[in-house]
Amino acid sequence: MRGYLRVGALLGAFGFRVSQVPHPVWALAVCAVFIAVGAAVLDDYGVSWDEFSQRALALETVSYVLGQNDELLKDHDKFYGTTFEMPLLIVERALGLQDDTRAILLSRHILSHLFFIAGGFFCYLLIRRLLSGD
Repeated sequence: MRGYLRVGALLGAFGFRVSQVPHPVWALAVCAVFIAVGAAVLDDYGVSWDEFSQRALALETVSYVLGQNDELLKDHDKFYGTTFEMPLLIVERALGLQDDTRAILLSRHILSHLFFIAGGFFCYLLIRRLLSGD
C-alpha cells in the first residue's frame, strides 16, 4: 500500500487531484460509447498480418497442453506468449466457429476490443485510487 501512496503523492505534487478525475459513472458511459463504436465498425476491421499465425500457435499450444501432440516443441515461435490467444480460441470453440473464418476473425476482433476497453477502465480505476491516497 505504501507504493500506492508514494505514486499518489507524486501525482499530487504535479497538481493532479482526484476531484479532477471524472466519476466512475462517466467512465462507464465513455466505455459504453467505445463499445458501441467498436460494434458499429466491426465489419470494417482489417486483418493483421499475424492473426492466422497467432491462432495457429494457440491451436498448437492447446494440443500440446492436452497431450495430443508435440508439434509446439518444434515451432520456432514456441516462446511467443499465448496467454491472450488461448482464451480467444476457447471462446471460438464454445461458440462453434471452427469452420467459419469470417466469424472467427470477427469474434477475435470484438473480444480484443472489449479487452482493450476493460484495460482502459481498470487503468482509470487505478489512477483514481492513486490520486485519492487510499
